Amino acid sequence: MPIESQQTGTSSQLQYQAAGHRVDFHVHCDAGDGGSLRTTTDSLSFSAGQQIRRGQDVETWNSVAIYAKQEVDGSLSLRIIIFHPDWDEPLQIACLRSRPQDASGQAASIECDLEHKHL
Repeated sequence: MPIESQQTGTSSQLQYQAAGHRVDFHVHCDAGDGGSLRTTTDSLSFSAGQQIRRGQDVETWNSVAIYAKQEVDGSLSLRIIIFHPDWDEPLQIACLRSRPQDASGQAASIECDLEHKHL
């Protein structure tokens, strides 16, 4: 699958769904023959696993998770967490934060914290 970077749309206003729920995150998931998903949501929890071998056993190990939500201060955060069977704790490898409610233009469009943090 190709790696894509794209803008999904622009507006000067925050977006809302019909029921009045904010559209904080856009999700596009392509799972090959398994299907695809496109949606908008106010929060997100995603995990992806892969088969690994431990001794004589093959198992599915959830290797990465993405969690997205609105924080108490109104900012939107998207955290990327990785998991390894030999580690005692998961590792956050990135936290991306945006502040779409800040119309002053003072905040960066997306703040990227790439410091690795054991959770």
